[in-house]
Amino acid sequence: EKYALQSFFGRLDYQLLHRYFLTVNFRRDGSTRFGKNNRYGNFPSFALAWNVSEEAFLSGWKGLDLFKLRASWGITGNQEIPNKITRQVLGFGPDLSAILDSTGALVPGFTFLRTPNPGLQWEETRQLDVGLDLSFFRGRLQGTVDYFDKRTSNFLLELAAASAPTPTIWANVEGEIVNRGWEFTLGGTLIQSGRFSWQANGNLTLIENVVRGLPTPIRTGFQPIVVENTQIIRNGSPLGTFYGRKWLGFDEQGRSIIALDEGGNPMLAVLGQALPNYTWGMSHTLRWGKFDVHLMLNGSHGNEIYNRTARALLSKQGFPRGNNVLASLLSTEEAFDNALFFSNYFIENGSYIRLNMLSLGYTFQLANARLRLYLAGNNLALLTAYRGFDPEVNYPSSTRGRFGRSNNIPPLGVDINAYPSARTIMLGAELSVF
Repeated sequence: EKYALQSFFGRLDYQLLHRYFLTVNFRRDGSTRFGKNNRYGNFPSFALAWNVSEEAFLSGWKGLDLFKLRASWGITGNQEIPNKITRQVLGFGPDLSAILDSTGALVPGFTFLRTPNPGLQWEETRQLDVGLDLSFFRGRLQGTVDYFDKRTSNFLLELAAASAPTPTIWANVEGEIVNRGWEFTLGGTLIQSGRFSWQANGNLTLIENVVRGLPTPIRTGFQPIVVENTQIIRNGSPLGTFYGRKWLGFDEQGRSIIALDEGGNPMLAVLGQALPNYTWGMSHTLRWGKFDVHLMLNGSHGNEIYNRTARALLSKQGFPRGNNVLASLLSTEEAFDNALFFSNYFIENGSYIRLNMLSLGYTFQLANARLRLYLAGNNLALLTAYRGFDPEVNYPSSTRGRFGRSNNIPPLGVDINAYPSARTIMLGAELSVF
C-alpha cells in the first residue's frame, strides 16, 4: 500500500575563530499513516563544539594536536506502523450473509477487520550526547570518549483490545525506554621503526537499558504458529528480558519438573536478558618490509539467547520414531509424550569472541605499478559457550507471520532457524598503476 511523507527541513551552521561551533536543525515531518489531526511532528536538534586546543592557554602543549569538547541534543520520530491503521476497515463475504425476512434472500453482512485509532501520534526519541576528541603527537595517538542518553517515549504498539470489535488495536503507550552508556575509542601507531610498523585501534561500549513509567507489564514474543510469549517489558527491567517457567529436570516418568509457587501454580521468573552489558572490537595492522598482516576481533558479553531451534530439535515429542535424530536426544531421560515448553532449559549464554578477519599480503614493486597478492579469511574462529550455530542471532524481526513478531516489538536474542554467518577464504590480487 502507498503512503505519503512530507518533510520541511532547515539548518544553521555557525563557527567563531575556528574554536566555537554551533549547528541548529529543525524538521517538520507529516505522514499519512497517522490521523489527520496528528500527521505532523516537530523534530529539532542542536549541536555545540569547543576546540579547546586552539585556545591560547594550551599553546604550550606541544604534544597535543586536538582537544575538542562537543555536545548534542535532538528529537527524532518513528512512523513504522501499517498503512491506514487509523481508518476503519470492513470486510464482507458469503459466510457473513444472512436471511433477514420471509423472502429467503441472502443479505450481505459485514465485519470489522480493524479497529481504528485516529488519535495515533508519532513515537519520539530524545537523545543527548556529550563527547571528547583527543589527538596527540601529530596523530600518532587518537581517542574519543562519549556519553549517550537515549529515551524513547509514546511507543507505537499493537495491543490486545478487550472491548474493541477486533482482537487487537494500535495505540501509543505511556512510559519510556532509556538507553544510556559510554563509548570509548583508542587508536594509533604503537611501533614505527625502520621497515616495521604496528597500528592498532579499539572500541568499547558499555550499555544500560531500562524501561520506566509503563502503566502495566507487556508480555511479548514471536509467532511460530501461535504467539509464544518469551519476554516481558516492565518497569525497572531492560528490553529483551526473558520471562517464563523455571525447569528443574525430569521425573521418573520422563516428564518435566517445574518450579511451583505456594499455591501450586507454575512460578514465572526472569530467566535472562538478551541485551549485552558491553561490546568491543579491535583491529591490528602490522607491516614488515613488503609483508602486511591485518587482524580484526570483536566480542559481546553479558547477554543470553533463547535457543528456539534446540527446542524444536531436542524434543522427543517431535521425533516419535527416533529416525535421524541426535544421539544426545535419544539419551535423555525425557519421555516421548513430554511436551517441552519455553523455560530456562533453552536459555544459554550468548557471550562470544570472534576472529572477524585475518589477512596476509605481499607487495611487488613494479616499474609503473604496484601488485599486492593476499590471502584473507572472514569469520575464522569463534569462542563461545553457546551451543547453536552462531551467537550473533540474525532473527527476521522485520517480518510478521509464522516467524514474525508480536506487539510490533522485535524479539531480541531469539535463535529460530537463524542462518549462521558464513566463513570465507579469499585469494586475490590488487594492481595499482601510476
